[in-house]
Amino acid sequence: MISGMYLGDIVRRILLKLAHDASLFGDIVPPKLDQLFILRTPDMAAMHHDTSHDLKHLGAKLKDILGI
Repeated sequence: MISGMYLGDIVRRILLKLAHDASLFGDIVPPKLDQLFILRTPDMAAMHHDTSHDLKHLGAKLKDILGI
């Protein structure tokens, strides 16, 4: 149970690393990616269940949470 608390932050750290090293989001790094635990495990589960062809729900969730 406890380990599930950290899944969102692990993904946040990966996104932050990719944003810095591979320009994942273009020339800017979204400032909210620096906030610890901004991505929660329930958010990750909702994004994981997006079965839409264009991942519309995943994109909307990232926009709501991270402003990207």
